[in-house]
Amino acid sequence: MLDTILSAIAEYDELEYMIVEESITRLESFFVKKQLEMDRRVDVTHTLLTVYKVFDEDGKKFRGSSVTEIHPGMTHNEIISSIDEALFAAGFVKNEYYPLVTNDDAYTQLEENANSKRDITSETDLISELTSLISALYAEDNHENGYLSYSEFFVAKKDVRILNSKGIDRTYAVYTTDVETAVNWMQGTEIEISGQYVMAGFNAKLLQKRVSNLFEVAAKKPLAQMTPAVKDMNILLTGECLSEFFGYYVINANAVNVYNGVSTFKVGDVLQRVADDSVSDDSSVEETGDTPANDSSGADCIIMGDKLSITLDPFLAGATGSKPYDNDGFPLDRVELIKDGVLSRYWGNVRYSSYLDMPPTGLISSFVVAGGTKSVAKMKEQPYLELISFSGFQMDAVTGNFASEIRLGFYFDGSETVAVTGGSISGNIKNVHNDMYFSVERDQFNNYDGPQTICIRNVTISGS
Repeated sequence: MLDTILSAIAEYDELEYMIVEESITRLESFFVKKQLEMDRRVDVTHTLLTVYKVFDEDGKKFRGSSVTEIHPGMTHNEIISSIDEALFAAGFVKNEYYPLVTNDDAYTQLEENANSKRDITSETDLISELTSLISALYAEDNHENGYLSYSEFFVAKKDVRILNSKGIDRTYAVYTTDVETAVNWMQGTEIEISGQYVMAGFNAKLLQKRVSNLFEVAAKKPLAQMTPAVKDMNILLTGECLSEFFGYYVINANAVNVYNGVSTFKVGDVLQRVADDSVSDDSSVEETGDTPANDSSGADCIIMGDKLSITLDPFLAGATGSKPYDNDGFPLDRVELIKDGVLSRYWGNVRYSSYLDMPPTGLISSFVVAGGTKSVAKMKEQPYLELISFSGFQMDAVTGNFASEIRLGFYFDGSETVAVTGGSISGNIKNVHNDMYFSVERDQFNNYDGPQTICIRNVTISGS
């Protein structure tokens, strides 16, 4: 199909374009309890053609673009017609001019780095891996009071090829696992708790661990008391919610959000609040939640907790965002985003990086947060409320507000630990990030690798 597309493109004079071809082989299996209800294999190819049109208007240079999907079996004339329509549409898109990814020496060096650092998965038998995942998941289905009510498995290999008019021709392959299941637990009352696990590659041991944790949550929730409305207490956040929590910093450092004015982050900013008299004595700041997120005073900054360090890592094993090139074919490398609470740089694709007049990093989905100074055991020496499961933890990247309904947690009053459920947590990251601690212990949830638990204060717990 690519030959047919390139043949059609050759009829145009100096047409700027990008072709992204994705060939996907996916195995799907659906279970009710332990009974296989259906399985199938899906083979599909998607080919997206982006055409660009550069034009001047009122002395200003613009680049328009339009995307069209080229379907298998389309004839030469049908492709020509699709290109004509896309070119016409691109003339109405007035984006500030930006360059395309090219094949010059600098990019070639980045490409060599990307391929040398990436743990490239060898050719894998999808059927064998699917069988292993099914066995691992159902190895945990051995409880007297509970069982897996259903399970859905999706394992896939995606071969990607990216070509453009500047000489780019990149290829890579990724393997992914997506498993969804639910525990039905009967202990006084009947409950069902679902879980979804997405990862790159096929980690049967990790899947088994995740399902074991799901059974643990299901077993403890019927016995849980109502979450108390605690105040002035250490709040421990554990698990997958931390991906959303720390994602606030990653999103705000992205070039597109900086360029569009969504983010106020500036390179060199001390993102964690300065602890001095001018801040701590300002009660109105504490009440409104308008504490400045940024302070560039640098040397006088005192963080009453662990300093934040985040690295974008396109080679993170087990992350679905791990890949050698971004969607434009730009070769990726690790990027130090935040070091000891200070924003080191922005990150972004070629387009928005050019708008900010900075070297591009490409779009990177996976990130690593440095560990802290305290063990989880140390964090639990004082009274605490640990929250480990939510109905859906949400972080507003614009305001910094976060909130969620509490599915399961543990409350320690200094002498006794009890399971709790219900109520909610809410707060603003700008009011907690100058006084938070990260655990030495680590965990990974798809594209997040970082502390297993963090300790924060200055949040609102709505409970009984």
